Amino acid sequence: MDSTLSFNAEARPQPSDEDLEFEIHKHDFPKDFIFGTAVSAFQVEGAKKGSGRGFTRWDEFTHMFPDKVEHGDDADMGVDFYTRYKIFNLMDQNLPSEDFREFAKFCFENFGDRVKNWATFNEPSVYSVAGYSKGKKAPGRCSPFEVLKCPSGDSSEEPYKVTHNQILSHLAAVEEFRKCVKCQENGGKIGIVFLRPLTYGHYPTVMQKDVNVRLPEFTKEESEKLKKSLDFVGLNYYGAFFTTPLTNINASELSYTNDVGAKLSAEQNHSPHLKTTSMGIVIYPAGLMNLLRHIQDEYKNPEIYIMENGMDEIDNGTKTVAEATNDYGRKEFIKSHILIMGKAIRLHNVRLKGYYIWSLMDNFEWERGYKMRFGLYYVDYDDNLKRHMRSSGKWLSEFLDSKESLHKCYFEDHREKGYAPKLFDTEYLDPNNWRLSYASDI
Repeated sequence: MDSTLSFNAEARPQPSDEDLEFEIHKHDFPKDFIFGTAVSAFQVEGAKKGSGRGFTRWDEFTHMFPDKVEHGDDADMGVDFYTRYKIFNLMDQNLPSEDFREFAKFCFENFGDRVKNWATFNEPSVYSVAGYSKGKKAPGRCSPFEVLKCPSGDSSEEPYKVTHNQILSHLAAVEEFRKCVKCQENGGKIGIVFLRPLTYGHYPTVMQKDVNVRLPEFTKEESEKLKKSLDFVGLNYYGAFFTTPLTNINASELSYTNDVGAKLSAEQNHSPHLKTTSMGIVIYPAGLMNLLRHIQDEYKNPEIYIMENGMDEIDNGTKTVAEATNDYGRKEFIKSHILIMGKAIRLHNVRLKGYYIWSLMDNFEWERGYKMRFGLYYVDYDDNLKRHMRSSGKWLSEFLDSKESLHKCYFEDHREKGYAPKLFDTEYLDPNNWRLSYASDI
């Protein structure tokens, strides 16, 4: 679902941020603004054997450690996108075995005349932290005190080394991209989600101080090159967490998590109107405005693409098709974030260029398996993977072809009510987040 919007420069009064009646229309977005959806190759492809698709670290992870994925799921099936549609993707969490520079160069040379915007790594911190500090994602490494199931790893150093290598790999890819003639002729741009190193050429000062000798350093040459390696910022935004200071840290248990010095939680007692999703993410559209303005002010006002934004739900296949496609909460989630984006553009001139919803359809959600669903399309895993458009997808397609106005955030509207909104007719919480509770609309 991809739409380039036309711009109508109709003059309107500019209300304040706090004005809940602030109206946003489709034509308030720049004419080259992109509305789209996102998918990840590994999560939808399937077709592991005999299809020509290569073996990835996540294939190894799911088959070697099935107990680390809910229900022992793997992505051998996905949603069978590879055999039905054939797609390609540059990088999500799977590092290719070949040198990344050559891998990127190959992609640029073969697709540079057709693909305009490139992101070298998606969610790089998820790979380095969840994969090498917490052990939750492939390759499942961490120190023994983090997770007992980790066979090996060092949570105090490995996440920083992996992140450093990702940044240098990005830099290598950028060098090849700048030399790619067809990429430049096509007006191509390249970006990633690391900000401080790629804007200022070094890690944050507080990070250098706290992590100290465990944090790799950039050479002077690398630092200067990094400052020129970012054409746009790719941002994934799903929601927020509550934080409290992390106290009584064991000095012998050094890790990325402890270095942060804060405990992240969805549990709270002071904001009863805020809803938490099944995965334990606090739905907070207003936080997107704060983040966009922070990036604008702190990182030299770059172009920004929201690469992922979506809302999860648990469904183990117990819902009927009618129940599964009636996702009015997800529809309101998308509407609220589009409203916030429009306000950021009109009121603060944030250079927002695109918005991609996660996800086009239900898929394999990493260690959560197939029970966690994000799609604008419901996938019936019990009926030959049939796709059914949800009400959220129907609304979005109609919004892009209509003059509908958005003027109130559904979630902030519950602040005065003092309780959280209902998202689905049948709601499930992840057993890992059983302590989360709230009163909702009946």
